[in-house]
Amino acid sequence: MRLLSKVLKIVIVLAAVWACARMAGRLGPWRAIGLWAAIFAVLCTVIPLAMSRQSAGKITILNYLMGYILQWGYRIGQGKLVKIAMVSWVIWMLLGTAAVLATRVHANTFATGLGAESQNRGTTIMVLLTLAWIIDGAALCYLLGIVFNGRRLGSLGPVMGVLLLMIGVSAGLVVYNHTATAAKIALLVAGGPILLLGLLYGLFVINILIMGRKTRWN
Repeated sequence: MRLLSKVLKIVIVLAAVWACARMAGRLGPWRAIGLWAAIFAVLCTVIPLAMSRQSAGKITILNYLMGYILQWGYRIGQGKLVKIAMVSWVIWMLLGTAAVLATRVHANTFATGLGAESQNRGTTIMVLLTLAWIIDGAALCYLLGIVFNGRRLGSLGPVMGVLLLMIGVSAGLVVYNHTATAAKIALLVAGGPILLLGLLYGLFVINILIMGRKTRWN
């Protein structure tokens, strides 16, 4: 049941991101971001407000909406509805912005939405870049949750800094450089380290399965 719930959450996020990308294609980037911000500002305000007035122990559709729309911020917010709503809204905004950037396949000038088309970046590259941003953002939120739950920043600080740098540099590349080469470099910056870590972890797991549980890194 938990697995089904997690899969459904992922499907909802991907469907929402797709819808935002479609809006950007029809309305333009800034109008799409504005509409996206307004929609989730309402959802992230109304749902927790209604939940706070709901009888304790009562399960309604609000509980399900809370789990899918406000699915982030529980660790950072430490169980407080206002903080959970704020964190969730920020993350939805980041997802929407990533989706809008991903629609800039033909690289029109982002500031006006009317600039001349330049080199085609490729839909596949931009979709992969969006997924890389989502993974980087999820990792950053996970680490923030650990810090907000009492663990000292310590060694997590540099890791969080690197994640922010990866997201910032890659986003800057696709916003200010409208070539396919820049998009590929942005994908390498945002997704390369995560892919490398995933491959190393996969090799480690395969090594354990082959050699046995007593296998050590050294």
